[in-house]
Amino acid sequence: MVNNVNAEKKKNQKKIFGIESDINSNKKLILESRLLIEENRAMILNNYSAAYAGNTNLAITNTNEIYENRKSIISKIKVEGELQEEFVDVEIDKAKLDFMKHQSNVNSSNLEISNEMAEINSKLIEINTKIMETNQSIYEFNKLQIKRNKELLEKKIDESKITYESNELVRKQNKETMHTLENNEKNNKDAMYKLVEKSKNNSHVLAENRLEIHKRRDSIMSNNNTIQINRSKIFFSS
Repeated sequence: MVNNVNAEKKKNQKKIFGIESDINSNKKLILESRLLIEENRAMILNNYSAAYAGNTNLAITNTNEIYENRKSIISKIKVEGELQEEFVDVEIDKAKLDFMKHQSNVNSSNLEISNEMAEINSKLIEINTKIMETNQSIYEFNKLQIKRNKELLEKKIDESKITYESNELVRKQNKETMHTLENNEKNNKDAMYKLVEKSKNNSHVLAENRLEIHKRRDSIMSNNNTIQINRSKIFFSS
């Protein structure tokens, strides 16, 4: 009987040690994934700022200057007769409407983006609420365990309730808990590896986006150089 109890005790200790190792390993994976996610979020915000506050505003400035150049070019056309005057009038209207149509489309696109960002903000609020709930659960658990420690220190244990049956009940509950933990940590590990891999892929995509943003900025600035050259030609041709 004693040998069986000792064998069962060693078996349980071995199993508990394995579960504890899995939990600690998953904890490290969670920290790694959270760091990657936070780094990606920072990079996303950086890319957003570079693309919108930077590239978008530069491109819009180019658009406005192109329109001003167009008006200047059309207004300097020398006309002869009513037909050519009408040509200038309709071209001025067409230019204005083309640029207005473009701006209207940009407004629609930006509105769609803003709506999506508002949805993301709502989701982030939900996530923050879950983090707060998790923190509260940690606090409640700690509070309960502090109470239990105090009881043990003060030896507030009713020895009359310690029986073979009560010990066997706790032993059975421990086995059920071990089984639950084994399954839960296996599922956690599988999910965490997928999450880490996904976060690493996101990092690669964000880095590529960053390079693309810089390339497009170079293109925008190249357009700006052409715009300024055209403006000089308008001035000197007047």
